[in-house]
Amino acid sequence: MAVGFLFTDARPLVEQPAPPDAEQASAVKMAVGQLRGSDLPGKAAPQNIHLTSQQLEAAGALASDAFKPDRLLVELDGDRINITGSHKLPFGRWLNAGLVGHRSGSGFPKVYLTVGSVSFPAGISRTILEAVRRAINWRGAAIPPLDRLVQRFEIKGTDAIAVVQLPPRSGIVDQLAGGRGSIDARTVLAAYCKLTALQSSKPTDDLAEVVRRAFPAGTAGTATVASNRAAYVAIAMFVVSPRVGDLIGLSDKDIEDCGSQPVAVKLHGRFDLPQHWSLSAALAVTSGTQISQAMGEWKELADSVSRQSQFAVGDPTGFSFLDIAADRSGFLIAQDASDPDHARSAAIRMSRIGQDDILPPSLMTLEDGLPESVFVRKYGSIRDPRFLARIRQIDDELNPSAPR
Repeated sequence: MAVGFLFTDARPLVEQPAPPDAEQASAVKMAVGQLRGSDLPGKAAPQNIHLTSQQLEAAGALASDAFKPDRLLVELDGDRINITGSHKLPFGRWLNAGLVGHRSGSGFPKVYLTVGSVSFPAGISRTILEAVRRAINWRGAAIPPLDRLVQRFEIKGTDAIAVVQLPPRSGIVDQLAGGRGSIDARTVLAAYCKLTALQSSKPTDDLAEVVRRAFPAGTAGTATVASNRAAYVAIAMFVVSPRVGDLIGLSDKDIEDCGSQPVAVKLHGRFDLPQHWSLSAALAVTSGTQISQAMGEWKELADSVSRQSQFAVGDPTGFSFLDIAADRSGFLIAQDASDPDHARSAAIRMSRIGQDDILPPSLMTLEDGLPESVFVRKYGSIRDPRFLARIRQIDDELNPSAPR
């Protein structure tokens, strides 16, 4: 008991952050953009990463939003980076951990770890991080040794610059998010290949038809939570990008025989809404509903200050409650299909689904393309009571019989 109190605290070390705003969402979007293409075939070279203090702080704010009530703070302090996290435990306790990293000429930076009231010297701190790396790899990831993972780290003014060797695709997002171990990559691959084969023989641009193909009537009555989850990942690979398969560890080589280009499909005449719906559903079954919801909101916040939407084809820039409705439809439907008591009935519904079941026509009049200034004036933030009331109205339209 005494040891437990030594490593835990009665209060979180990181204060409750404010809800993420548009600038923070946009900052993280630009930071993540540096990593795109880092795991393309044949590209194994280290990556040069340049992050501003604003991007680092924004990353902490968004992480706190996605994993609430846990909290994360990332900030630069002179020639060092401070990373502080607070994880809520049972019985009102908190696990507070801090990591201080100093600039390095080469290799992984010298770090000092603190857990609760216990501080560790640099050598032991590194040993602990190496043990964590090995534990994550044991779960299926492929994180390289520390000195290859971060080959150089320095701070110039208010920016952090690093040379990193990113791990190959291995479903690491799913692993770290406490992902869904019941999603079998082979089942996802088979479902995705079936969708591409059917598209080749009988092309369609209707999202509802794609969903029905992923949940064939002949097998819907024997569906399980695992088969439902696999189907939603396959749909997102088909509609958004095959790279959605990263979430469960599929690589380019795995899918090369099935085709590799997403198919443009429509929902109520728009090409962007199927992408919102299917990606949200896939995130819900791999990383959880909370993360799926948060990422949909961040995307809209970023769009409110962007000249071009992430889903640019047919998707107006600006904050869109219509996009949010498509996101919420995706993760709410996927959440229902992940309930063991509803797995078969949910699959049967998917085998008969129409576009009005995916997104009721009444929601097509929702506000679309709001600039940041208008969104803030009318709704404040994504945790403002006015915004939350609007979300409840959307959910009532999506599932009017659900308890509130």
